[in-house]
Amino acid sequence: MKKEEKLVILSFILIILVAVSVFVWRIVVQNPDTNVENTETLTSEEQGQQVTLRSVDDFILNKFILERVQLPDEKTALANENTAMWIKVGDVNEPVMTGYDETYWFTHDYYGNSYYYGSIFENSAIESSKDLIFLHCNTKENSPYKCLLNYSEDNWYLKYKKLKVIDKELKTQKYKLFSVTYLEDSIGKFKNVKSHKKVLEEMKQLRKASIVECGKSKFSKKSKFIIINTLTTEDKHLLLCFYKK
Repeated sequence: MKKEEKLVILSFILIILVAVSVFVWRIVVQNPDTNVENTETLTSEEQGQQVTLRSVDDFILNKFILERVQLPDEKTALANENTAMWIKVGDVNEPVMTGYDETYWFTHDYYGNSYYYGSIFENSAIESSKDLIFLHCNTKENSPYKCLLNYSEDNWYLKYKKLKVIDKELKTQKYKLFSVTYLEDSIGKFKNVKSHKKVLEEMKQLRKASIVECGKSKFSKKSKFIIINTLTTEDKHLLLCFYKK
């Protein structure tokens, strides 16, 4: 068999293999009816309705919703057992999720839909002091939380320097921004910070490391802290650090 004939045959075989691969990919990945067999649910009553939390299988199969479903009002959301609080800071105005597990909220919205940008959620894996609340949000490209990263823009500080927190009892607490800084292992750093004294030490370090001028801040023995950890594809995460006296 001539060399040219062999090349023709090999090319024809390669084309067939590519066509079969594309066909299989479309069946396995793009057809939801043939893939989702196991769906664990966790339900919670909320104003007489049920909020269903679906399995992380949706994430594995890359079946994402890119457009956000409208959120409920604050009172309704806070009645949901999976809502820790409601926060307002700059353009971010929504519930903070808790429970289930962290990987779930990274890829799901309030209603349990597979949402590409996920939700803001509280990290329950960090067993820190009750004086420190550690939040996470996904700041991938076009994320509704991407605005938290724009600290170099004009008037960003004026817009994001105040954080309002509405708790489960619908009481509002006000926090002030005292540091914006990058950190590589933010979870590891705060995982076992349990005493208030240790919390104050860590917060003072964050204040010194701030890359944004946040004005004067005075901590006390009664101070409470909230850190919003922006999860990106980079090794370092940007932390927005707030406190109230």
